[in-house]
Parts: sequence; structure tokens; C-alpha cells
Amino acid sequence: MQPQLCSRCKKNVAVVFITRMENGKNINEGLCLKCAKNLGLPQVNEMMQRMGLASYAVLPEGTTVQLVENAKSDAFNVYDKRVDRANSELSKLIIGQTMTIEDGSSLSQSQTHLEVFQNIVESDAKLL
Repeated sequence: MQPQLCSRCKKNVAVVFITRMENGKNINEGLCLKCAKNLGLPQVNEMMQRMGLASYAVLPEGTTVQLVENAKSDAFNVYDKRVDRANSELSKLIIGQTMTIEDGSSLSQSQTHLEVFQNIVESDAKLL
């Protein structure tokens, strides 16, 4: 079965279906997301806003999604900083601190953090 094309633009696959009254008759229309959004259908606008806040989207089969990178940001640095943050948080979770793994400020601080790390290792060893 062929997917239905948008009744407005006749290009994209229809994913939003509406029934409207015209001259006393019910008219069924299938619209693509772009045309539905341009018509200002509140349900579509709300769905699109929620998509921006969510890390996922549930879309009808056949929907085409285009991801566009913002030209004003440096995607590599954003990704790299996320990796650094994740590593730092994992270090805190597993060994209770980051100084013995990452750069330390001073010898005394490093020694203190090393003691914390050794206490955690000893505690873990007792559990084994």
C-alpha cells in the first residue's frame, strides 16, 4: 500500500489527518507535518514543541526527519565537553574524587584525595 501524499503540497507523506466541513460536507485531508504546522493546528505545534524538549519522538511510519546542525556552534567542542563532564562525574561516582585521575592543584590536595581513594579501595576490598 502506497503512503498517502499531503493533500496541500502533494510532495510529502501525510502524517496528520483531519476532517473539516466545507459546504455542509465532510472533507478528509491528510497533511504532512510542515503543512499542518503552517496551518497552525494547535496539536501539531504542541507536538513539535514537546519534541524539542524530549530526547525522543514518536512519529508515524514514513515520517522524514531532517536534523540540522546550528551553524553558530562548534559541535566538536560541545561533544568534547560532554565527554569530559561524563568522565569527571564517573570518576566522582567510582573513586569519590577526580584529583588523582585528573590534574591536581597541589601536592597536599593530591595526597588528601589519594587517601580518600585508598579508603574507598580498602572498603571495596572488604566487600569482596
